[in-house]
Amino acid sequence: MNLKIIKDWPPNAQELRRHFPIDSPQYQPLFPWGKKLYNPRGNDIPADIIFHEEIHAKQQGNNSELWWLKYMNDKEFRQEQEIEAYAGQWKFVSKALGAKAAKECLDELSDNLSSSLYQLGITKYQVRTLIRKFVI
Repeated sequence: MNLKIIKDWPPNAQELRRHFPIDSPQYQPLFPWGKKLYNPRGNDIPADIIFHEEIHAKQQGNNSELWWLKYMNDKEFRQEQEIEAYAGQWKFVSKALGAKAAKECLDELSDNLSSSLYQLGITKYQVRTLIRKFVI
């Protein structure tokens, strides 16, 4: 899947702001919406992150709006969707760059998913365990 990258906020930006700290300068948020990937800050996007966002685009099926509503309002759903995408990203890095890069990647992914951005209330260790279980 090739996502069209758009340097703008997604259609649901106002609603997202009510749920997540997406305007915080520490985050570089990306928002898949169907076959589009909104990149409001216009940063370069590494291949593994594109792969992660493509997984979210597939998860959305034909109803991005409904997926996002559920993502914002259902913590368990959000965690399931992110674990699947992060596991895919980790596997991508492992195949493309090898074990050392995969270890560093898993550490970074664990930091990301356990951060306040996702509001899941899980630790880095829990994230690592969930990603590893998903891949196996």
